Amino acid sequence: MVKKLHPRKSLLQKTAEGSTEVEFDFDASKLAGCDVTVFEYCYLDNTLITSHEDINDQDQTVHFPSIGTTAKDSTTDTNISKADGKISIVDTVKYTNLKVGKKYKVTGKLMDKATEKVVKDADGNEVTAETTFVAKESNGSVKVTFTFDGSKLAGKTVVAFEDIYQNGKLYASHADINDEGQTIHIPKIGTTAKDNKTKEDISYAEKRSYNRRYSKNIPIWFLENLM
Repeated sequence: MVKKLHPRKSLLQKTAEGSTEVEFDFDASKLAGCDVTVFEYCYLDNTLITSHEDINDQDQTVHFPSIGTTAKDSTTDTNISKADGKISIVDTVKYTNLKVGKKYKVTGKLMDKATEKVVKDADGNEVTAETTFVAKESNGSVKVTFTFDGSKLAGKTVVAFEDIYQNGKLYASHADINDEGQTIHIPKIGTTAKDNKTKEDISYAEKRSYNRRYSKNIPIWFLENLM
């Protein structure tokens, strides 16, 4: 529930008609996705003479946009990528409270979860992406695609951060380093081989025999040629 705010302003009216401004200063960090409506009251010597209290009046309403994102590898369609020369990560950005018909820009960057710094590709360039769109409805989604050389990123966990702008002004951000929905894992593997009998990396040669049989059109006896 939003706390009620009660700013006041005194004025000396010089004409029968005119206008004045009342400023609200408050912490709006928890209002993403909310709508707030301003009610106004006018007093003369502590006596209420008029008011404006229309919860549905758009001229009195301020919208706070919000965004949330879900990142997936375009090849695996999961949040797991292969450390490859070309990785494509599609981040679906869901938004609320945008103004219909307005043009917006979404900018994104991939963050290294361990260092919380921007991820760099194999050439040392920061991995970023952006797209522009016109909001056809106040709530919807748009895709931002990161395409980069990730051949040196094996073992990394990366997180997509997104910002949305309109006319150069920042309206919403989603930058949670611990959000699994924004996270892509790039596995790294290593192996250690040991002989099952000696329990060491030293084995001994022994004769093996194979029967000629087939399984799904693959002759198992072809292994004889590999011994």
